Amino acid sequence: MNRKYTYLRTGMFMLLLCTGSMVDFSGNRLYGQQKVSISDKGDVVKKINSLYQAGKLQDGKQLTEINLKKSPKDSDLKMLLGKYYVLTKQYDKARFELNKSLEFNPGNVDSRHLLVTVETETKRYSSAICYVNELLEVNPYWKGLWRKKIELYRLQGNEVEANRLLKRISQIFPEDGQIQDDLNYQMELTANSKRKSGRIDDAIEVNKLLLQEKPKNIEVYMDLINGYIKAGDYNSALVTTERGLNAFPTNSALRQKKVALLEQNKRYDEILAFIKNDPSAINGGQYQYFLLEAGRSAKQNDPAVLYGKILDATPGNDEAFQVVFNSLVAQQQYDEALHRLHSFMRIKGNSKTLSAKELELYRLKNDQSKVNQLTKTMFLNYPNDSDLKDGYVRVISSEIKDHLAAEEWNLAETKLRQLIPHANAEYRDFINNGLLNAYYQQGKFSDALQILEEMHRANPSDANLAIKSRAYICAFSSMIRL
Repeated sequence: MNRKYTYLRTGMFMLLLCTGSMVDFSGNRLYGQQKVSISDKGDVVKKINSLYQAGKLQDGKQLTEINLKKSPKDSDLKMLLGKYYVLTKQYDKARFELNKSLEFNPGNVDSRHLLVTVETETKRYSSAICYVNELLEVNPYWKGLWRKKIELYRLQGNEVEANRLLKRISQIFPEDGQIQDDLNYQMELTANSKRKSGRIDDAIEVNKLLLQEKPKNIEVYMDLINGYIKAGDYNSALVTTERGLNAFPTNSALRQKKVALLEQNKRYDEILAFIKNDPSAINGGQYQYFLLEAGRSAKQNDPAVLYGKILDATPGNDEAFQVVFNSLVAQQQYDEALHRLHSFMRIKGNSKTLSAKELELYRLKNDQSKVNQLTKTMFLNYPNDSDLKDGYVRVISSEIKDHLAAEEWNLAETKLRQLIPHANAEYRDFINNGLLNAYYQQGKFSDALQILEEMHRANPSDANLAIKSRAYICAFSSMIRL
């Protein structure tokens, strides 16, 4: 005869209503035509469970066996005997008694729960999954059972099915935070595993899905960005970074990722615009660094503008100074070039090279007074420089001519004497004639005669010099007699 079963949950037990069998209201129940008295079973069951919970396992077992002698086919008592064997880790005996319990009452939920434990402990995971499936048929929305089934798949080594099931129940229970956390955690493990095995594209796909689930998790953003970078997809990495910054606008790791990705494509203007209001970038030197990099990148176009900004911020920057200075000179902005040069010299100190630049600027400005002054100063500082010596001789010679023309004989004599150690043969006649004239005009006749004698000895065949010497000697003699 076909029978239909209905399971009614009463406390922690199921009552089986079997069409074709009889259940009286005094508490008597029929299984396979055998009558079992359960009028006081509720109290007995409660007592046995209390003994188990108190750790009095033998007492609980003894009470169970006493009652089983009265009702040997009672499903709940068989379940409790099986429970004793579970607690004492006698799993084969537990399996036997629990299966007997289900034989007597297929709807005994507690027996199936205990069998899940037995099969899990004995590593018979497929069997445990079967019992879980039977329990889910009774209560398909029991989340704890679904999690148990996922756990069993993982113990079995079936990660694919475990993850598939986890994703399925996350859709069934979208509001369950624990399930969503489990799903995200497993996705993270999967992404890490694929990344470590070199399957970058697969890791990217998992992280993209994970980002949909965890849009507020900074680590997911970073993993996905790093994945794109490893794959060489810098554009997608930058797009993901921008998404991350929308969610976490002040996150330093994301900000540095954006800077690095922009730098990859030498997009310095965007970097400077991005970090210009960031105190850490300014104080840490990052802004100045990218100003310099931008200047180098723009060197073929118009570097002076960017390098000018660099020089304003760091007046001692050698590279920026050279670019700005040369640009100003080329544009004949000599006064501005001098201003930049003097500012640079105050920081770096004076040097022969910088003084030479200053001297050249004064020449370009036709400021002869400054040229003369700086030429003499430079020669005193660097007396072994032949070019500076020639310049010094020219300057002093020019000043001597001015003194002679102005009849400033004493000044002319002083500078002529200064000139003697440095002038070459080209200036010998100029010096001698100048001294002769200065001595004569000052009445220093003995000095004048000495100069004439030196000149005659140096060039005895010069007839004009001989005539000139005799004329001066006669004149000096007359002046001396007077």
